[in-house]
Amino acid sequence: MQRERESLLSVGYLGCAENLRSTAEGPTDVTRWNCGSRSGLRSTNPEDARYTERVTLCHGQLKRVLIVEDEVPLRSAIARRVADWGARPLEAGTAREAKAMLAAAPDLLIVDLHLPDEPAFSVIEAAAQLWPKPVCVAISGCASPEQAFRLAQLGVRAYIGKPFSLDELQHAVEIAYREAPQLEALIAACVGLVPLRELQEHLRKVMVLQALALAEGSRSETARLLAVSRQAIQQMLRGRTTLPPNNPIPGSSSD
Repeated sequence: MQRERESLLSVGYLGCAENLRSTAEGPTDVTRWNCGSRSGLRSTNPEDARYTERVTLCHGQLKRVLIVEDEVPLRSAIARRVADWGARPLEAGTAREAKAMLAAAPDLLIVDLHLPDEPAFSVIEAAAQLWPKPVCVAISGCASPEQAFRLAQLGVRAYIGKPFSLDELQHAVEIAYREAPQLEALIAACVGLVPLRELQEHLRKVMVLQALALAEGSRSETARLLAVSRQAIQQMLRGRTTLPPNNPIPGSSSD
């Protein structure tokens, strides 16, 4: 179990460390406090209002945020905060509704793990098939070590235990957008299992796909996102016929 917790931290899983420790080592006051609250929100310290002022530091690119939460008051409160960011909130109360709304291509997914119709993992897995892939933040009253490990494997960037304040949620989202995940442990685990050239090629393809989708096909913007020259992007795109059929490159422009 200790190795499992270390793996979560090493791959850049940004969940609350105290929450992960309490669920892994047995019930504690922290666990009961998070799971026993009837409301998902905690009162906000007025001094923490600075988060709404700093939101443009990382949310300037946000256009659509999908909020998947079956508790209507909590979902509505998050939606109002998202609107303050200048983004369009999309609300879903079930996994089925959420998967249908993925067609709107959200930039950010805020999802409760426990939904009335089916586990939220189906929503997260469906979102992982999108280009560009949205940033995902999970919320829950309780998450088992197994669930936390699976979230990390699916690329979820943050986990927040209920109850939480809206400022805490916003802070987690800001960190997810500002800080790259720690890849050293994941890459090290590939040694002896994946040839170096294959790993390099796969990494290049995924990064180009994501950048192209974020840039809406603009090669100049793709080059900026990847910090390479436009000529390098053109060379990479010449080999795109070798991409897996389930990972098509979004339409690209010649600008």
